[in-house]
Amino acid sequence: MLTRSIPACTVDFVILDLEPGAYREEVSTDAFEYKYILKGEVAYRINGDTYLLRQGDSLFFDGRLSHVPKKPQR
Repeated sequence: MLTRSIPACTVDFVILDLEPGAYREEVSTDAFEYKYILKGEVAYRINGDTYLLRQGDSLFFDGRLSHVPKKPQR
């Protein structure tokens, strides 16, 4: 396992249930964020780059970067 020291910080753990086509403005926070996809899929835009996440995928990033989730419409 690879590790890296992270100075004292805040980490947010949130359960988020998105409806297809749900929308919100991009945000930034003062925490590191960890996302784990329980089911379905979500496109996560972070600092201008988009990542498609599916069930079982996870994502860890610096919340100070502009970010927003979007559930693809089906």
